[in-house]
Amino acid sequence: MNSGSKSAMRRQALIVLVIAIILALGSMWVNMVLKKTAIKDTPDVERTDPDYIIENFRYFRFLPDGRPKYEAIGKKMIHYPAEDAYRIEKPQLHLRGSKGQLQTVKADEAFAEDFNTKVHLTDHVRLEEEGAEGKAPKILTTEYLLYHPDDMVATTDKDVTIRQGKNVLKGTGMKSNNATQELEMRGRVHVVIYPNGDKAEKPKNQENSTQPTEQSAAAPDDRQQAGRVNVQLN
Repeated sequence: MNSGSKSAMRRQALIVLVIAIILALGSMWVNMVLKKTAIKDTPDVERTDPDYIIENFRYFRFLPDGRPKYEAIGKKMIHYPAEDAYRIEKPQLHLRGSKGQLQTVKADEAFAEDFNTKVHLTDHVRLEEEGAEGKAPKILTTEYLLYHPDDMVATTDKDVTIRQGKNVLKGTGMKSNNATQELEMRGRVHVVIYPNGDKAEKPKNQENSTQPTEQSAAAPDDRQQAGRVNVQLN
């Protein structure tokens, strides 16, 4: 076989090899494109189960000067990544108000969208704020309360009762702002106020040991008594 025939055969073999390589590369490219398209078209599966659980936790938030602003504790905290929210068993919040008074918020359960901005408290909610010198503590009870820890603002659309000593305030729906000391009661408001009714009770060992007369002891609580103001608003 002459040199010309050998050269022609080499060229043909080279051409066949190049074509084979091109076909192989093309096949790989098509396969990659198909895989990417399949992944892109596959809908994302949103995770609904919790990603971590913490028991007997304590959470602190501090002011810029390093002083603690409030403390949150609970029996169990469950984090849901899909909502970036927390479900809390037996939550408690401890804060200092604008005048330095201690405020404690408790409930059976809470759902926190953000510990700093929105905490939904449910079931046997109790907000207690210590009174000023000589005053009884204010105690708020309801079945639902939306609490904003950073602003110390509380709202509810449920029945709510606020007591301070003998004084009682009831209504359906409320907004309380600790910073401005404003309280707004909304529907079916019922108020019972006594002179000095917000005074703290004296310890039993300091109370007058004189027994009440039979007449005063028998007076029912809901009877209109001297010095008592009873207001009903619908």
